[in-house]
Amino acid sequence: QSIPYDSGTPPAMRVQAPLVPAPDIDVADVNVINAPTVGQQTNLTPGIRYYHEDQERTRENTQITLQFRPMESLTATLDYTHAEQDLLVNGAEFSFWFGGGTFPTTDIQFDGNPQVATPIYTWLENPTGEVRDLGVTQNYGDVTNELDSVGLNVEFQASDTLSFELDHHSSESSSLPGDDTIGSYFNIATGAQGVWAQGYVNTGDLPLLVGVYEDDNRATGTGSTGNVSGEFDVGDLGSTVRQGFYARAWGEVDQTRLDGKWDFSDQGSIDFGVELSSMEATQKSSFLQEVLEGNWGVSTPGDVPANMMEELNFASLFDGYSTTLSAADRAFFDQAGLDITNSGQQAEVFTTGFIAKDVKALGKLLSDNAGLPWAPNPDDGVNRTITEDITAFYIQASYEMELAGMPLDILAGLRHEKTEVESIGQVAPTQIIWQGDNDLIGQPGNAADAPIQRGTGEYSHTLPSLSLALQINDDLIGRFAYSKTISRPDYNRMLLGINGVQPPQGGPTILGAAPGTALNGNPDLQPLESENIDLSLEWYYADSSYFAVGYFMKDVPNFVGTAVSTEEVLTSDGQPFTLDPTNGPRAQAAIDQLELEGRAVNQQNLFRMIASMATEGVGCTTSFGDGEDATNSASCGADFDAFGYEGGTGWEDNVDLTAVAGDPTYIARVNFPVDNESAKLDGWEIAWQHFFGDTGFGLQANYTIVDGDIEFDITGDPTTTQFALTGLSDSANMVLIYEDDSWSARLAYNWRDSFLVTPTDAANEPRHTEEYSQLDLSVGYNITDNFSVNFEAINLTGEDQRQYARTERQLIQLTIQDTRYALGARYTF
Repeated sequence: QSIPYDSGTPPAMRVQAPLVPAPDIDVADVNVINAPTVGQQTNLTPGIRYYHEDQERTRENTQITLQFRPMESLTATLDYTHAEQDLLVNGAEFSFWFGGGTFPTTDIQFDGNPQVATPIYTWLENPTGEVRDLGVTQNYGDVTNELDSVGLNVEFQASDTLSFELDHHSSESSSLPGDDTIGSYFNIATGAQGVWAQGYVNTGDLPLLVGVYEDDNRATGTGSTGNVSGEFDVGDLGSTVRQGFYARAWGEVDQTRLDGKWDFSDQGSIDFGVELSSMEATQKSSFLQEVLEGNWGVSTPGDVPANMMEELNFASLFDGYSTTLSAADRAFFDQAGLDITNSGQQAEVFTTGFIAKDVKALGKLLSDNAGLPWAPNPDDGVNRTITEDITAFYIQASYEMELAGMPLDILAGLRHEKTEVESIGQVAPTQIIWQGDNDLIGQPGNAADAPIQRGTGEYSHTLPSLSLALQINDDLIGRFAYSKTISRPDYNRMLLGINGVQPPQGGPTILGAAPGTALNGNPDLQPLESENIDLSLEWYYADSSYFAVGYFMKDVPNFVGTAVSTEEVLTSDGQPFTLDPTNGPRAQAAIDQLELEGRAVNQQNLFRMIASMATEGVGCTTSFGDGEDATNSASCGADFDAFGYEGGTGWEDNVDLTAVAGDPTYIARVNFPVDNESAKLDGWEIAWQHFFGDTGFGLQANYTIVDGDIEFDITGDPTTTQFALTGLSDSANMVLIYEDDSWSARLAYNWRDSFLVTPTDAANEPRHTEEYSQLDLSVGYNITDNFSVNFEAINLTGEDQRQYARTERQLIQLTIQDTRYALGARYTF
């Protein structure tokens, strides 16, 4: 999250300002090293997650082709294709959460970047003794993708100069859960309460989680010590929450095309045709988030059976990355004044988590223990359909002539298209549930109960093209091309209906927490239009060898960007879509009561006061897990001091707050696509291929330079949505080649410079991909004229990929990759 630096406010508190610091911490006590200048943009990390995933993919493909030629001039071809892919995902996460405002940053050091300052060290101590949790989440996914396609092609040679071709294809596809009993993807969140102090090191490519772990609650002496006191082990694990996703998608496409060709002379011909295409795509999904026995506070450590888990050492997976503290790292934590008098422990790097041996079995057990059905939410929160009908016709002429004695090939064409789009959406209102402190979830209702929203779009385009190729001499060819093209908007951007409503980020909005996000589509999006010019000069100086240089320019008047509007979340008819339980008269009354009693106004006390002033079932519900004594646990309407945060987490574990009449409509940062900017980009392409005589050895190389006139300003106002060209970067590759009658081998070096992925990855924060290169190898051998084998090794040196926000120090994702191998055989008969 990017924010302006204010030397008068502790850095960690700026995320959730104006939250009150934890007891006994004075803002002036925060130790800031290498502080940014006042007003300079800074970036704070709300959390860091290590994630390991195993994927198993199975693909099956079947194709049948039948051909019939009743006469020499008529050929009919019937084909059928079936493709199926089963994808299984099993993953585990290990994470620290720094946000929420409960614990202030006590020490922070910035990197000194004069444009955007980023912490390279943070340290958060908790003098009250209340420990924080670390996350050990288990993930599972099971999806089956299927495609069935039937096509008929008829070719007819009407005369020596006139021919026709009719082609029709009908295709159906689906993406469905492989196991309907659990849905398409789910998370089983577990964790451990024992992090007394935490921070991170951000000086290298891999951020390190640093902390002090103590099983016992330092303030009360309570808590589970797991297998070994003072160490994080499997005995400390407890359940927290579960999330289930049940997503399905279907699509149908019908295409009919009639083409004709007239050879009016030996030098020229005319191609013409008409095409009809219709598409319908439907998406349905449900989401369910429910607390397990341990709730957000991991109040039941030990309810995760040790025999169902195995240790996962993330350090062993971080190939080539250091997971030890350097002398400089240690110096920062030493000067931080770590108060470890009770345990004698030092700050250490956390890299050891746990992965479930059978995550489905674990999820069912923990769900059964909490009395929850092991099944997806049967009520779809989203039901959306989009249809698209396209009518097009074209005519294209080619002609060969001479210009000043030089052969000239001319290809000119004109295409006209008309497109009609309809988007239909039913999206259920989302209920925001405040479960304690900074823990909020958004639970969609049933889309069947929501009003149907309809939107339409329509556009027509006439697209000319001209291509010229002039053979200047036997070795030199010059080319020129002009075209006007369109690129249709992504279907996901046109799906109608507000969805993906996220709750406030890290606490109640009445205390200044940032609103969450929401998404909406725009069925009236226009396609991206581009006028293109290409110039090139090609020199064929020897057999199979050439050198070419080209220039390209694209003028795009309507790039599709993403707009972010902070607004009330309303239905299509202007009714409240979601209410905010953390704001409004009820929350204000609780604040007034806290001030009257002289209590601190923070998120913990606010939640407890609202609950203590509430009536059961009126925006407040109480639940008790198996074996819990309701008389000793917090409940709606209980005395504020009856069961507090010191000595237990009953308010957080047992009470949920929801909106009541009078609470305000939820205000979110709604992301929606718009045709909002024009831009130009141009560049150069240089290509060279050379074979060394008859040796079979050759070299191929190219370099592309791309320049756009709109770039993302990393110092730009984070409250404003920027438009910037995405995906633009220079690139190059060099390939060593060997070819003979039996062998074919290629060793390729591929490089791409850093580029912008999106300017709105999180609200108005960007995502960039760092400069990247890799080596690939492919070798083929022809055993006979009909039988060949081939071998591929992709990413030979195991290069990794990094993505970052405004600067490379602001890591978003580091993907650790390895070499991928493929072995294939081909027999032709």
